[in-house]
Amino acid sequence: MKDLKVRTKEFALRIIRLYGKLPSRTDAQVLGKHCCVQGLR
Repeated sequence: MKDLKVRTKEFALRIIRLYGKLPSRTDAQVLGKHCCVQGLR
C-alpha cells in the first residue's frame, strides 16, 4: 500500500494536470481554480 504522502502528492499532480487541460474560457477557468484550491487544501 502506498504511503499517504505519496498518494497525496499524486492526487495534487492530477488536479494540476486537469487544470492545465481545461479550455481558456472564463467559466472553465473559474471551476478549475476552485478545484485546485479545494483539491490542494
